[in-house]
Amino acid sequence: MAIRAEETEIEVRAYRRPFSAAYKLRILAEADACTEPGAIGA
Repeated sequence: MAIRAEETEIEVRAYRRPFSAAYKLRILAEADACTEPGAIGA
């Protein structure tokens, strides 16, 4: 008896991290505080 590949494969589902509204607002406040070009990426 042969096992078909379709029966043994595991479906991987992406998981999205939940970020709170407070966290998002803090990130935006830090980005707004940047004054020099390239400071956000640094």
